[in-house]
Amino acid sequence: MASYMFFHVVPDSHLDFLHEHPEAFRAYMEGRAPEIRRSLLDKLFGREIELNVPDNWPTNELEGFSPEVNHRQVEYFHYLLNGTSERVDHTGCIFQTWFAPGHKTVAVSIDGENFALHSKRVPELKKRIGELTREDLLERYRKAVDNKVLSESDEEFLRDVFSEISAACDKALEERAGLMWTAG
Repeated sequence: MASYMFFHVVPDSHLDFLHEHPEAFRAYMEGRAPEIRRSLLDKLFGREIELNVPDNWPTNELEGFSPEVNHRQVEYFHYLLNGTSERVDHTGCIFQTWFAPGHKTVAVSIDGENFALHSKRVPELKKRIGELTREDLLERYRKAVDNKVLSESDEEFLRDVFSEISAACDKALEERAGLMWTAG
């Protein structure tokens, strides 16, 4: 079964909280309050733990943008976006985080499987996608799959993927929020 990428528009304060408390990720995605886990020592000594959840914590399941990219395709999409198979440290790392999660980048690691960009990085990603021309896409595709001819439906699929991510960037920019990508 394939895991697909979903992009979510998330306030920076929530990204910071999730980075510090990755155990709250599932609750966040489901729109419920995170459960506080007390250690054995906390229980033995009767210590209460307070988790300061950020304002506007979701109360419903998060909806996202789905570009229909699965975990088997991320290396290809990394190449299509960046024109290189090498690891990058800039916003072009969105696909790379899934096949090289330990590589140092501008991405915020939530839990080693889910990642994000702070709002200040979203314009750079939007620009990077916007600068990807049809010709770049076709040339990179041909190199990635050994000169295979790209059908109209495949070309449309590729354009739709980047269009969907660009739409997620637009919403993040509109809301002055970050962008988180998750497996679904």
